[in-house]
Amino acid sequence: MMKTPAAMTEEMNPKPVISQKTYKLLDIFACILAFLAAFVLFFGNFGMAVVPSPSMYPTLEAGSKLFHFNSPADKLNYDDIVVFFPNAELVEPLTNDLKAMYLNAVEKEVIYVKRVIGLPGDVLEMKDGYVYRNGEKLDPEYIAEPMNTDGNTYIVPEGHLFCMGDNRNNSYDSRLIGAIPFNNFFGKVLFHS
Repeated sequence: MMKTPAAMTEEMNPKPVISQKTYKLLDIFACILAFLAAFVLFFGNFGMAVVPSPSMYPTLEAGSKLFHFNSPADKLNYDDIVVFFPNAELVEPLTNDLKAMYLNAVEKEVIYVKRVIGLPGDVLEMKDGYVYRNGEKLDPEYIAEPMNTDGNTYIVPEGHLFCMGDNRNNSYDSRLIGAIPFNNFFGKVLFHS
């Protein structure tokens, strides 16, 4: 013969410590935290920009969107397409895109998109329609048209990069503004639309 269990009392079935409403609020809070963490992680390592001018034509057209990853300037190489602030006076490197977004949106610093042509110590000569780097003639396929040369010679100082647009005759670049300090670079282009 089986015994019937005693009726459950409130003491045997206590109320939950956290209500359903609190669980829902915690769930929403966790989703917000996850979104913020993903946002910070993404913009801490990657970024997006819009090409501001036709200076990189035909490689990049004005208005093209590009994606870049944060790369220290001393890790950049010849022909890398980079994003930087040409006029910013930064005392430390831009290590993430959040700071770059702030400088662009709040401080109104203009973003440039160019190609690395010279590294520290390089001697660049502009003659006969070409760039000569350390005496070697550069004849890349990516330039828009033969370059109007000015006959100038540039020596890239330590801690700087010399950058030019692919549309050499329509590019406001290191030939006019000088080599760019390492601290002003905040990305190397991954791909563009």
